[in-house]
Amino acid sequence: MRARGAPGTSIRRLRTVSVALGALIALVAAALLAAGCSGGSGDSASAEGGDRGDEPPDEPPPPPGPDAEQPEAPDPPPEPDPMPPPAETAPGPDLVAAAVQDAAQRTGVDPGNIEVRIAEPVTWPDGSLGCPQPGMMYTQALVPGYRIVVEAAGEDLHYHAANGALPAFCAEPRMPTTR
Repeated sequence: MRARGAPGTSIRRLRTVSVALGALIALVAAALLAAGCSGGSGDSASAEGGDRGDEPPDEPPPPPGPDAEQPEAPDPPPEPDPMPPPAETAPGPDLVAAAVQDAAQRTGVDPGNIEVRIAEPVTWPDGSLGCPQPGMMYTQALVPGYRIVVEAAGEDLHYHAANGALPAFCAEPRMPTTR
């Protein structure tokens, strides 16, 4: 059993009210149809000796007015946070060390001679982490993560990572949404 306000509860209530309202309308329509077809002695036109054949058929009742009880509207879904916060702390030493090790392998420079220029938390604009590859599709959601830039042999090498993942080399980096 779900607690009041649980997701789906309001929708089920609305469906139940809709089914009950539909049944009530069908019952009223059937009663009107039966009364119109019977031509019983309780009919005012028959009591006066008139024939109802000259009158237009009874119209269905008008829809309920603004004072009528309205079914409860479903609760709107919560608004998503438009931008997740970036990672709260700088990348840990293991992420920086992974970037330095990769840069050393790529350039042949001793890891001790590689300078870490930038190591910061960021929010990437999508699942490509600021390093889209041709022909690939990426999630279109903001992704908190890290940007690491190291210098080896006079060249800046860029590494991008999502929270909880190791950094990946990015030959053609794009800027993050936030820094």
